[in-house]
Amino acid sequence: MMDNYDDDLPSKSELKRIDQARKQLGIRLVGLNNNQLHRMNLNENLIEAVLLAQKIKKKSEGYRRQIQYVAKLLRQEEIEEIENRLEDLLKPSKKHIQLSHQIEQLKEQLLLEPQNTIQQLLLTYPQMQSDVQHIRQLIRKIKKTDSHDVTSYHKKLFFLLKTYIN
Repeated sequence: MMDNYDDDLPSKSELKRIDQARKQLGIRLVGLNNNQLHRMNLNENLIEAVLLAQKIKKKSEGYRRQIQYVAKLLRQEEIEEIENRLEDLLKPSKKHIQLSHQIEQLKEQLLLEPQNTIQQLLLTYPQMQSDVQHIRQLIRKIKKTDSHDVTSYHKKLFFLLKTYIN
């Protein structure tokens, strides 16, 4: 009697996994800001549903139901395509990574040879003149303080450099 069973149809468990994946994708979409959401090129009903879910408290029953509705709307979409666009949107670009590496190298160079590096920076970024004293203070604090506080000074120096190099 089991001869009529069709192996091509997904099992109930497989359907549940697919539905759960849609819900997870919906939650990831809800986590996007408006600019990112509109760059995803989703249909208007899906965008409206996601925007509404963003306004609802996450611990409420209404949020759960709204996520289910978003997942239902995702049934009409190509999930793989949306996931690929989301990954492309969220992964840092090569340019961003290269910029971060450049700033890190510059920061290390500042710690090794502060005077020469600051002079080179001023030639390249003359607008940095107003923050030279702050940069020197951060370098002194990094060299002087114990390992507990050093991380915050490294971050401050990194972000200060990033404002000019960006």
